[in-house]
Amino acid sequence: MDLAGVSEQWLQDVARTSEFVTLMDDQERLLYVNHPQPGCEDYVGQSIFDFVDPSYHDVLRQSVSSARAEGSPQHYDSEAAGPDGQLSFYSNWVIALSGKCHGVVAFIATDVTHASRIEEKLAISEVTLSSVVENSPDAILIVDRERRIEIINRLEHGFEMDGILSQRAELFVPEDDRAEVVAAVEHVLKTGETASYETHLDAPAGKRRFRTRVAAIPNDGNVDRVMMVATDVTAQQEIELERARIAEQLQQAQKME
Repeated sequence: MDLAGVSEQWLQDVARTSEFVTLMDDQERLLYVNHPQPGCEDYVGQSIFDFVDPSYHDVLRQSVSSARAEGSPQHYDSEAAGPDGQLSFYSNWVIALSGKCHGVVAFIATDVTHASRIEEKLAISEVTLSSVVENSPDAILIVDRERRIEIINRLEHGFEMDGILSQRAELFVPEDDRAEVVAAVEHVLKTGETASYETHLDAPAGKRRFRTRVAAIPNDGNVDRVMMVATDVTAQQEIELERARIAEQLQQAQKME
């Protein structure tokens, strides 16, 4: 079997493509490779398996068999070391040709190394970000346009998840402070600017004092959600109150003297 059924124009077009295209006959022998590796130019008539890592022989045979039997393209992913030893990743399609090329199988491999490494870095970044959020000393909330809580990194002070999600953020502060929470969220949603406020939190385990910063989460130029980062300043406030009490006592003692 040869390339008599393949037009010269097709071969010229394939030679210019960035994909790796290989043609194999019904005896698993190579007929054509558009981008042969250095030192492998004398490939015609050799078994395709001489150029494929043994760990992919089974999936390659299965793909060829299925492509011929079903008449539909078959796909599998692979990795291979190049001449420089650098590991590359490929997306492979196996296609059984028909007509004058009946019996010929085409292999089309796309180098997806760059995309794979970007995905790997994104996965690492996602894990890192998730760890930062989960272990943050602050409470981090995502709130929608109706100020309903969609996500919270963790719960403390006796709160239960069922009592938090889908509730409006301002409902957890004293009634006198709710207007300030609403105004801060609405300001960020409308302008995209940051805002902050300080208020008590009515927790089941007792009142806590929080300083909250509100920032926009842009989406295609719009702000549909905001992030609220609440820092527990209860202990700090108690220290400040104690310092103020001691300072007042000192002033009274000085007046008595």
